[in-house]
Amino acid sequence: MKHFLFRIWTGVFPSTRRSGVPVNEDLQWLADELISIEQEIFEFKSVLNSAAKMTGPTGPRGFEGPTGPRGSDGLSGKEGPMGNSIEIVPWEQGRTYFPYQLVGLNGAVYYTRTMTTTPPPLSPWQLLLCSGTVGLQGRTGAAGADGADGADCGAICIFNFQIGTTYLLELLDVGKTVVLTNALPIAVTIPTNAVVPFPVGTRIDFLRGSVGKVTFSGIGVTIKSKSGNTSIAAANVAVTLIQDSIDNWYLIGDLIA
Repeated sequence: MKHFLFRIWTGVFPSTRRSGVPVNEDLQWLADELISIEQEIFEFKSVLNSAAKMTGPTGPRGFEGPTGPRGSDGLSGKEGPMGNSIEIVPWEQGRTYFPYQLVGLNGAVYYTRTMTTTPPPLSPWQLLLCSGTVGLQGRTGAAGADGADGADCGAICIFNFQIGTTYLLELLDVGKTVVLTNALPIAVTIPTNAVVPFPVGTRIDFLRGSVGKVTFSGIGVTIKSKSGNTSIAAANVAVTLIQDSIDNWYLIGDLIA
């Protein structure tokens, strides 16, 4: 070792040779210096390693990136075990019944704790509820007595008094007698079924109560009368309108042109 240090000392570092100091002492001094330098280098490396392992404070969170595309659906999981059933159903031949399935049969209810295709009441079915079968329908009772006859239709006349010079028929006029009274001519208009839905067979009576001439007309309807006359002949004369089909009317009575 000393020979190696001597060559380094005399060849590489000749200027470090101390004058007047024996070689052995000088070599020992050089060895101590190298050990001291080596220790400093080791400590310096330790400081560097410690600095490299130190972690600084966490920086602010960056912006969140866009959501990626949806991945493909995973495989379906295995089907779970079947739960207990409490459904009451009629027996079907060949059907497999699971545990606790209730079956109604001729008014009785059975249950089973094991899978089976055997019809009740055979094993493994057990009777849960029993009821009797539905009895036969009883005989029809005797007919009751007939009720009293109602009043004759039209036995009482209901009037609708009008004193104007025009009148448009309305649904409330069905079965009534419209009394038309005015010294001037009076125009009676029959609306179409689209405007007033008179039922087929509608009958309306009219009475001319004054000197004013009463004339019937209508747009979209047909008025059928003797000789095509559509006016009431005189005061105190009555006529009748009857609808035999939709928008087709008969005008009967004492009429003039």
